[in-house]
Amino acid sequence: ESASTSPRKLSRSLSKSAVTRERVFQTALRLFVESGYAATTMRQIALEAPCAVPLLYRYFPSKEDLAIELYARLAARFRRDLAFVPEGDLAGRFGSAMRLKLELLAPYREPLTALAAAALDPNSKANVFSTSNRGARAEVIEGFAVVIEEATDAPGRAREEKIAPLLYAAHLLLVLFWLQDASSCQRKTDDAI
Repeated sequence: ESASTSPRKLSRSLSKSAVTRERVFQTALRLFVESGYAATTMRQIALEAPCAVPLLYRYFPSKEDLAIELYARLAARFRRDLAFVPEGDLAGRFGSAMRLKLELLAPYREPLTALAAAALDPNSKANVFSTSNRGARAEVIEGFAVVIEEATDAPGRAREEKIAPLLYAAHLLLVLFWLQDASSCQRKTDDAI
């Protein structure tokens, strides 16, 4: 934008940009479910959004960046919602945090299932352990550190720092189990928690 652009015009432009970016993101999630993550192309996303291909690449440089965006959004929301985990011992707080996490993930179950192979592929930027996902991973681990710290049986600071990454790993296993759980209302996952 030029220096002579009015603040109002700039605001409308930013709003339009945000709307387009969100439309692209939602379209990608839908296509991941319909076509599979691996089969979905950036060109297909641009066509369905609709959005010019160069603009799509400006918002999301790669298909993996769409997955990373989903992880980041879910991690931020989870971290924020942990304020609602009730007081109690560590086991109870972890269980409550996991139920909260699965409730948060429920609307994204199909896209997350479509992303599961890439999320576990060590060669994919969409891998949950990749450096690209460091921010989302750190946010969730910090959330589990708070779950531990505020537990009535908190083990102390030195152990909290070691336990939080273990809870993160346990949470990933439970999420993976939940994605595959075909029992009524994912009852088996609730039993596992």
